[in-house]
Amino acid sequence: MVDPRDDLTDVRMPEVGTDGHVALLITEYLAARADDDGGGCPVGELHALVRRLAREHRAYWRRSTRDPGAEVGLVEHALERLQALRLIRRAGDAVHPLPALARFGMAAPTLPTEAST
Repeated sequence: MVDPRDDLTDVRMPEVGTDGHVALLITEYLAARADDDGGGCPVGELHALVRRLAREHRAYWRRSTRDPGAEVGLVEHALERLQALRLIRRAGDAVHPLPALARFGMAAPTLPTEAST
């Protein structure tokens, strides 16, 4: 959906800055695992993911994201956003992607071949 004047929602996706990038990366991760077993993704797995991502994106994310325990708040903020947008459902410690989340999935890039140009 395109909403250039921000009239339709007070929750943006993607959002700029560290929190927005975390939410988008978690969304991609959940979309990629959506076809796995259907059992949902444990929140602890997302904490581990964000700890790793904080190291990978240290040059771009705010410094506090590398503080011990920072991943908990980052994940919670992202999941609140995704739940408000009805992209996930939470059940206990599990996060279940909803069908609309698939639009954020990443497919392998396709390159044109000489025959198609």
